[in-house]
Amino acid sequence: NSLVKCLNDQYELISKVIQAIDQNQFQQWIENSIQNIKIPLEDQADDIDNCQQAFQLLQTLTHCSLNKEQNVYLMTILNSTLTQCGSLLTHLPMESSRFSQVVSFVFIFANNILMAKKTQLRSQVVLSLLQCCLHLPMDILFLQHSNICKLVSLLIKHHTATLCKHVPIVETILKLLLQSVITQAKEKQQTEENLIEAARDITKLSAHLIEQCKEDFRSTIVYVLIDYVHLLSKGVFMSPALKKTLNGVAFELFRISGERVEQYSGQISVAERELLKQLHQQFKQYHMFKGAV
Repeated sequence: NSLVKCLNDQYELISKVIQAIDQNQFQQWIENSIQNIKIPLEDQADDIDNCQQAFQLLQTLTHCSLNKEQNVYLMTILNSTLTQCGSLLTHLPMESSRFSQVVSFVFIFANNILMAKKTQLRSQVVLSLLQCCLHLPMDILFLQHSNICKLVSLLIKHHTATLCKHVPIVETILKLLLQSVITQAKEKQQTEENLIEAARDITKLSAHLIEQCKEDFRSTIVYVLIDYVHLLSKGVFMSPALKKTLNGVAFELFRISGERVEQYSGQISVAERELLKQLHQQFKQYHMFKGAV
């Protein structure tokens, strides 16, 4: 562990170290390391640091040249570890002094493994990763918006079929991300730049849905729009720049829902209906054919 840590990202050298040990030693080494990924994880500096180092070791190994037997074993460990990520986060007390740090390194680990292994991960792992996002406090959700949007985008790209079977989870994540931005704007705890950056990330994620999963989301994405309009109707002050960027998310979602939005306008209040109508008119006037051939 110390040697790998010192070598850092010198993957060729680390590979040579690994090639010098037999399969039993390799497995024992990994098993000893992942014992530090404890559920529940104690709110102790050593426990959290050891857990993070175990994640970093697995992350490093995905970039190394392993023999076939080692790679098969590593994939088993990666699938098992990623499946536990949701439980790790939900069993860590939110009042923990390092809760935000743990959430951050778990999502960074998940994204790096997904980028490295792509479709090699099992489908149930994909679902467990998505469920990690659903139980986070609103402030942590906002702070992790970049990692969450990246995670969902990677899943859309590499596990499209599985993702499209769990449309409600993705739509809930979109709702929560939008809510987190508006909540932070209301509480004025974030800079304008951070709020706009988050809105842009959500817009990119929404655009990615159009590219890969438009038909699967067409009939229900309107509920994300209705939820967004409901949040706007509460009169939260937002700068014109932030409102314009957030509305960009709505315009991307209109591309998915088409004219279905009109069918659901009777389910909301008069004020919300007027807001939805204004957004839809802006979309049709300025954005509907943007980029279309």
